[in-house]
Amino acid sequence: MKLIELLVKDLEMWADTTLCYVQDSNGDVWPCIDTPEFDEGAWFGPGGLFIDQNEEAQHIPSHETVTADDHSTAIVTRDEWEAAR
Repeated sequence: MKLIELLVKDLEMWADTTLCYVQDSNGDVWPCIDTPEFDEGAWFGPGGLFIDQNEEAQHIPSHETVTADDHSTAIVTRDEWEAAR
């Protein structure tokens, strides 16, 4: 399963402050305020902090989903998510 498919299934709404979503190797799905890069099993933001802390931004914990096949490469934008819904 791809990350976009997980988001279509599990994400209820997209916060206006969220730029994109990524998934780490543990399976947690994170809303991002900047475009991160994947390195050695984790996502890192260009300025350090990249996770959207807005209370409307939805984090999907690993125990509620599966790890996507493309978790180390997929960066899903709102346009992609809306088009796939």
